[in-house]
Amino acid sequence: MDKAYVHYLEEPHEIIPNELYIFRRKKDKKPRWQGLMIVDGQRDVPFTTKKLDKTEAIKVALERHGNFKVDAAMGVTVRASKLRWRDVWQEYEESVMQFKRDRGDITENRFKNRKGIYKNWIEPWWGAKKVTPITEKIMQDYWSWRIPKGQANNNTLLDQSKTLSSMIKFAYQRQHIAGVPPILMPPVKKENNRRGHYTREQIENTIQQKLKKFINETNDPDRIKARLVYYNFVMFSVYTGIRVGTCLNLKWKDLELPIAWKSNDGSGKIMAREGDYTKETNFKSIEEWRENSQGAKIGFVNVQRATGKNKGSYFQVVPMAPCITLLQDYFVDMCDFENEDYVVEPQQNDYVFPNFDGTQRKINSIGRMHRQQVNSIGDAYKFDKFGLPLSSYCWRHSYATWMLIHTKLSNERLALNMDTSVQHLRDHYAHAVSRDFAIELAGEF
Repeated sequence: MDKAYVHYLEEPHEIIPNELYIFRRKKDKKPRWQGLMIVDGQRDVPFTTKKLDKTEAIKVALERHGNFKVDAAMGVTVRASKLRWRDVWQEYEESVMQFKRDRGDITENRFKNRKGIYKNWIEPWWGAKKVTPITEKIMQDYWSWRIPKGQANNNTLLDQSKTLSSMIKFAYQRQHIAGVPPILMPPVKKENNRRGHYTREQIENTIQQKLKKFINETNDPDRIKARLVYYNFVMFSVYTGIRVGTCLNLKWKDLELPIAWKSNDGSGKIMAREGDYTKETNFKSIEEWRENSQGAKIGFVNVQRATGKNKGSYFQVVPMAPCITLLQDYFVDMCDFENEDYVVEPQQNDYVFPNFDGTQRKINSIGRMHRQQVNSIGDAYKFDKFGLPLSSYCWRHSYATWMLIHTKLSNERLALNMDTSVQHLRDHYAHAVSRDFAIELAGEF
């Protein structure tokens, strides 16, 4: 067996040397035996036996192996007359997709996304159909059905065509069909990649004030805390451009932000944490420290990448200046909920934007509060001036647009701070990037 597999398998069992194996996954709660055939000494064909008992699993594996050897000259095996495409998908999901997820080749979100694509856009048309050789006419009929059924833009269709192609390639590996046809995706109107955003005036003059008022519209301490967290989450997202899920995953240890508080020894001295150091200051108040200490104006956010080839690594984000004061006030407000007479340092592993009980907040709760707030403010805040809908993800888009329009920061530096590429900025924020081009071309804007 390929050594690359051994680390991820439990109890690998060789049935036919260098040709047929069964194994179990370490992460499964009820580990069913899976099979793996090596074809032509190089092509891996995984499958599931659906058996918990090893003896039964070996019988199934030998039967599958025998069926696999059936002549496929007509493009379909003997048992394909009973096989439906939903059966192919189920086997593909249980053997290939779960294996890739467990090995870390695809993320949990990508795994769920693929399952959703199949459920919504592949199963309704393909599921009940028999597995037969796929002709160009079949593909044309599918896309004719698919396009009128729902949203049809290049990105959506590309994702769906990749999922469909994976299922068909798997059928070919199992020799249910003789070849893989081209997945001829029809041309569609080019998608508008522009990202909706709030203007700086909308945030500072309306949304920020509404959110502050929203905090005090209840007497329930848990609701007050939840709304306080939401307000600071929104403004933090606007001032840093960090993605929603990443913000909710941040802990206080990830913030290198200056924070000050009164000493708890009764002396009234102002203590401050600037960078990695906590020290006693000579300032008489927190406000004086903020105004006069250079260290009170500079901070960093250490962000851990959740996906991609650099998953697990960190990059630093430099927040906009108002973010420093925002978090300093937020730090004090959160400590007030502990009914203390003085402010204490937060625990390093506490979430920055938690639920009221301290657990990690979910993305869908942010979405609900965003819709609630937008509905209370009015229709003018549901869409930007170009008619694009504004979701809870628009805070990152607002940050990018603001920085491109209102500062002299180069595209390269902004892309680095947002952990993205210059090409991405040009694709999604062209209306703002054009200002940068104008400065370069005209010399003055």
